[in-house]
Amino acid sequence: MRRLVVLAAMVLGAPTASSAALDYTGVRSLGMGQGLRGFATGDAGLMLNPSGMSLLRAYTVEADYQLRAKNRAHVGHASIVDSTSGYNIGGGIYYTFAAARPDGGPERSDHEAGLALSFPFGDRFFLGGTLKYLHLDDAADSRGLTVDAGITVRPLPAFTMGVAVYNLRDLDIPETQRGVGYGIAAIPAADVLVVIDGVTHFAAPATGNKTRTSVMGGAEALLAKRLGVRAGGGWDAWRENGYMTAGLSAVSGDGAIDVSFRQDVTGSTNKETLVAVGLRLFVSVQ
Repeated sequence: MRRLVVLAAMVLGAPTASSAALDYTGVRSLGMGQGLRGFATGDAGLMLNPSGMSLLRAYTVEADYQLRAKNRAHVGHASIVDSTSGYNIGGGIYYTFAAARPDGGPERSDHEAGLALSFPFGDRFFLGGTLKYLHLDDAADSRGLTVDAGITVRPLPAFTMGVAVYNLRDLDIPETQRGVGYGIAAIPAADVLVVIDGVTHFAAPATGNKTRTSVMGGAEALLAKRLGVRAGGGWDAWRENGYMTAGLSAVSGDGAIDVSFRQDVTGSTNKETLVAVGLRLFVSVQ
């Protein structure tokens, strides 16, 4: 078990803010401090809180790429999310691939795929779940199925709250450490979104028998219906670093091109730099 912990930390980093075993939150979330659990629409629902997919009616296809400079890691991600059914039931599928060659050593490649559903109960209460399969190229060739579950509540039209429980089936490897994510989201003005999130991973051997809580937050503004601007930051309890993030999007009626960036700015010498780019296509459904 200790060997797995060390290998995961060297290659992909410990799971800090995401339900995904490969520690991927999505390009839009990354630009907002890795938040969005309280308003996890589209691809963010697959990664952060499956219940959020039913908050908006949309059909989105997304493809992303992320570079992690410190460990020379490359992450590819693709997803389809459809919440346009007559009852606003949301569904999505995704695949995430990560490859790294830390310190010039042998290359490691990991895979994760998932299927998620969300169910609305009126306009204020939403439930969702994600079934995930992962295959990790570690010393034990770990693989298996695990599950996330989430709830989103919308007490006011411009205010939502979400909670998600990650990895209900513990596969006894660091990338599937059990945890809970929670967040609130507010829309204080048209085309402006503000989020505040937290993630707690419970005490276990993979956490050094400590309960670790990360906090993060950010904001997004859509200018002239064409330019998305994002900024955020937080505290990463796994790396014990504070970080800042930023992002931009070029948006049209057919889709969006997204770019986001994270830089660790305080804490230990184990500072990380992440750069992510993504393409979203908005599918029109008659």
